[in-house]
Amino acid sequence: MQIRRREFLGQMAAGSAIITMPAFLAGCGVNQAIQIAEATPDNPFMQWFAVDDATIARVMAELTANGADVAELYFQHTRSNSLGLEDGIVSRANSRISQGVGLRVVIGDQTGYAFTEDLTLPSMLAAAQTASAIANRAAIAAPQAYNPKKTGDLYITALPWADVGIDQKLPLLKHVDAKAQAADPSVSKVSVGWSDVDERIMIATLDGNLIMDHRPMTRLTAQVTAVRDGETQSGYSNIAARQDLSWYTTERIDAMVAEAVDRTLPDDRLLAKCRLFLQPVPAVFCYMRRSDTVWKQTSIARAPASTLT
Repeated sequence: MQIRRREFLGQMAAGSAIITMPAFLAGCGVNQAIQIAEATPDNPFMQWFAVDDATIARVMAELTANGADVAELYFQHTRSNSLGLEDGIVSRANSRISQGVGLRVVIGDQTGYAFTEDLTLPSMLAAAQTASAIANRAAIAAPQAYNPKKTGDLYITALPWADVGIDQKLPLLKHVDAKAQAADPSVSKVSVGWSDVDERIMIATLDGNLIMDHRPMTRLTAQVTAVRDGETQSGYSNIAARQDLSWYTTERIDAMVAEAVDRTLPDDRLLAKCRLFLQPVPAVFCYMRRSDTVWKQTSIARAPASTLT
């Protein structure tokens, strides 16, 4: 099964941010490549695009037809999603798939490079010819079989982001919105942002190794705007990790919201005290720090330091 990034984005534009294609569109002559809701396999290159050992060997042979000290094929498939919530209402929902293969050949201090989004054999062979044009040596024997190698499972996810639907993400965003709105009466606007990425890579090397990796990424952000005494202030916080949905605990999310609110609405009493350092006398420098739920101010003057709680 083949999918091209431009074709996919064109279908997404026609569907106006549809996450899965409705049944009525399927009956209207709209061709599906791969539905976004379809789970990404562990190796999409082989399962979706038929990029097997034989195909890799053909492309590698073309890449090294004019000689090579180093040569590699770098396949990448990335599925990304984003959501936006403005005052409790979904303001945006985007999904995107990007894919392709980069081909590199090195001879001495020369490097040839080419890239194609089309993972069909003719397109990859054409890209290999472009990259190999820098070389003028005799062809070398490319591997005919490849040895799969693990990367050490650096990022283990029980549920890949490709398998997590909006219905599981949206409650987290609504929780952030409700928590921030309830934090202070002066909060006038809350914007919540979400993104997740499910990336698969496969690297074929000239020495016959096949390296595969899965690289997830997720981020949750909160921007808070408040109006107090006619002045508008805003603050921002976010959390991010290469984890799965279970990483978003209530405690972790609430701490992020509290940080965003704190950055928006610092303690007025302490701010008034800190303005002292702007005056010629006394010469005072102060700063504030937050410990749990208690603000503390430390004042440093020419006199011995003192700490006020």
